[in-house]
Amino acid sequence: MRLVNNITNYNIMNQYFNLISIVFFFLFVFKTDACASNGKGKINFLNFSSFKEVQKIAKKKNKPIFIDFYSPYCAPCKKMDKEVFKQKKVVSYMNRNFINYKIDITKGNGPILSLLYEIKYLPTVIIVMPDGEIIAKKTSTMNDIKFLKWVKNAKTIFYAYSFFEKIKKNLNFKPKEFIFKNEEEILV
Repeated sequence: MRLVNNITNYNIMNQYFNLISIVFFFLFVFKTDACASNGKGKINFLNFSSFKEVQKIAKKKNKPIFIDFYSPYCAPCKKMDKEVFKQKKVVSYMNRNFINYKIDITKGNGPILSLLYEIKYLPTVIIVMPDGEIIAKKTSTMNDIKFLKWVKNAKTIFYAYSFFEKIKKNLNFKPKEFIFKNEEEILV
């Protein structure tokens, strides 16, 4: 009788262990997915009314700024929101590597920024340095694969430009003097 009870207890404990293992497995899987997409399944766009605040954060974190210009009436903008900006790979990459800013061109600072960056068509997405200088600009819809390729190229340009700026600052490099000295050597 005692052997039967021990076997029964063992089976019950084994079933509990399996159940707990399954629960932890699913918690881990869903937690990993949530971390990759920051729990929301979408890009974290900053909600500042001032672009200067966004620039301060970008300078502090040394990241480029991704700006999505949109209008509530723009169907292609909504398509990008649904089909590209909610893809796990896109969300993870954008939240890790960029300061993201979404601006409505019809209100707030939208009209001013759209004039500054010469936004003529929607959707338009741009990537800028923390000082506001444009690295890349795209005026069309893209699928997630093309979008990721585009932002990765822009990120490479950002790093190259940042690296050159650091060298220039450390060496007190003045490009105009360099060019003119070489021209004089060539002309002589």
